[in-house]
Formats: sequence, C-alpha cells, structure tokens
Amino acid sequence: MSIRKQPNGKYLVELYAQGRGGKRTRKTFSTQAEAKRFEQFTLNEAEQKPWLPEKDADRSK
Repeated sequence: MSIRKQPNGKYLVELYAQGRGGKRTRKTFSTQAEAKRFEQFTLNEAEQKPWLPEKDADRSK
C-alpha cells in the first residue's frame, strides 16, 4: 500500500486490499488527502467482505 507523488503533481494510490495475492487497485488523485481517504475506504470495504452472502441465523430447519 503506497501513496506516491507523480512527476505531474498528482498522487498515485497503489494497494492490494486482499493482501499480496489479491487484486491490485491503482488510482490517481489531485490531492494527498483524497488519496488517503480512498485508501482507507478501500481497506475498510475489504475488511467488511461485502462479496460474502449473509448466513442464515437458523439452520436447524
């Protein structure tokens, strides 16, 4: 996970939300604050695991 300043003055976010073997996400932003917010948002979303379905509460039926 890194935020780097590019020669053109923009900031590049490059991260692997699911770890080293996961999908790479790269995106550029005008400000460093935007880049940090995007990085935090993406990591929080990956922790919540929205791709997994909800489990049934009652499995005894």
